[in-house]
Amino acid sequence: HTLSKSAPLLCVLRHVSLDENPSYEALSYTWRTEARTHSITLDRNDFPVTVNLYLALWTLRQEHDDYFIWIDAICIDQND
Repeated sequence: HTLSKSAPLLCVLRHVSLDENPSYEALSYTWRTEARTHSITLDRNDFPVTVNLYLALWTLRQEHDDYFIWIDAICIDQND
């Protein structure tokens, strides 16, 4: 399926125990200060992300239907 680049990236945050052996993919990249100039919808709220994360999610959306992904930039407090 092909989606427009203007279509919003809709994400849902789920808390899952690793004891349940969940199936997921992980997305991690260089840790550095980078402006969060783009936005995704996370649990119905705007969530600022870097252009690199936005483009990665947009690309992955083109390749997959719904699936679970662990993203360090979201799951780990980047301000702490």
